[in-house]
Amino acid sequence: MLRMPNDKCYSADELLTTVQVAEILGRSIATVNRYALAGQLPVAAQANGRLYRRGDVDVLAASDRAAFATTIKEQA
Repeated sequence: MLRMPNDKCYSADELLTTVQVAEILGRSIATVNRYALAGQLPVAAQANGRLYRRGDVDVLAASDRAAFATTIKEQA
């Protein structure tokens, strides 16, 4: 279980839709689909759309934050 800032607990195996992932990452649905097609975000299941594991989304979000912080430091 992961404890998130809003104090809710999430399972790393919880399945999320593309829309939910886009909201979590602050990215567009098209970008989430590009991440999946590029292999940057593993697809856990495909029913009427792609489903992603919460743990994989959290890993991608952390790497996005790290990359953003590095970019900001380089520009300073």
